Amino acid sequence: MQGTNVLSYPVRNVTLDYFRLIFAFLVITIHIPYANLGVLGYFVPHGLATIAVPCFFVINGYFLAPIIDDKAKVWRYIKKLLIIYVVWMAVYSPYIYLYSNHLQNKEMFIDYIVFGYYHLWYVVTLIIGTGILFLLRKANKKILFFLVVIVHLAAYIYLQYRHSTHTYSLWDKSFIYNILYLGFPFIFVGYFFRSKDIEKWCPSKKMSLAGLCVVGFILLFAEYWIKANYGAGTIFTTKLNLTLTVLVPVLFLTILAFARYKPDSGYVANLSASIYFVHILVIEFVLIGGGYTGQLFYPVVVFLGIVLSAGVIAVNRHIKIFL
Repeated sequence: MQGTNVLSYPVRNVTLDYFRLIFAFLVITIHIPYANLGVLGYFVPHGLATIAVPCFFVINGYFLAPIIDDKAKVWRYIKKLLIIYVVWMAVYSPYIYLYSNHLQNKEMFIDYIVFGYYHLWYVVTLIIGTGILFLLRKANKKILFFLVVIVHLAAYIYLQYRHSTHTYSLWDKSFIYNILYLGFPFIFVGYFFRSKDIEKWCPSKKMSLAGLCVVGFILLFAEYWIKANYGAGTIFTTKLNLTLTVLVPVLFLTILAFARYKPDSGYVANLSASIYFVHILVIEFVLIGGGYTGQLFYPVVVFLGIVLSAGVIAVNRHIKIFL
């Protein structure tokens, strides 16, 4: 049968694909109730899972690097993202109508349309980040790296202040947090790594990178625990983790260091993307259907998400508008 010969598939970093799937599963934990699992239940969505989205952005930037100088390819990529965004916004349009108070909350409705409903902000941020990267592609990379770090840290300080003073706004969330703090900085990190051909350097530093990763995760837990126990009423919020600034790039380099490459269809990568897009639908379905089952809520959502995602992937083979 045509297309079943494994050797005909392009060579992929399958290790990275499986980590994408892990990151998608972590994203789900951010959006479901886990309070009944104690300190671990709080740390997973507000600590551990916060690595997922910035890691996705690093991966995006890494794969953008080879095409960023080709205007036609960049525009084709942006058009693909725009189609995906419009399609999924249409899928979620009933919720946009509902959660904007039947369109009466104009500010909320405009924010949904411009910056994306719920998790779809990721696509908008990726489009904007790609555009910024294209415009800055001729700039000195080392100077740009320094400036991006400054912007990222400045956004972190600003957002901490806004949270602590209870003045955090939709603009802060949609532009400062999504684009200046998370999106573009981590997209640039992936682009910077690829442009410096750092993939060749990683395998020789396997154990060092793995050790740094372990230290990074310990520090992430420590940062979360300190803020959760002593940060109430201070400038610090558990919604922002400074450890990510170093941990996410180190984790990505560690994945590259231990990467396995082989011919592959990319199904796992598509599955991770589809799970990201459908998981809010699944959560709403389970909640509306009265299916909240406490500690079983997460595995139920994951299972249904995988099933629905398999259907999305099958349809997308014929109508390439979902992924």
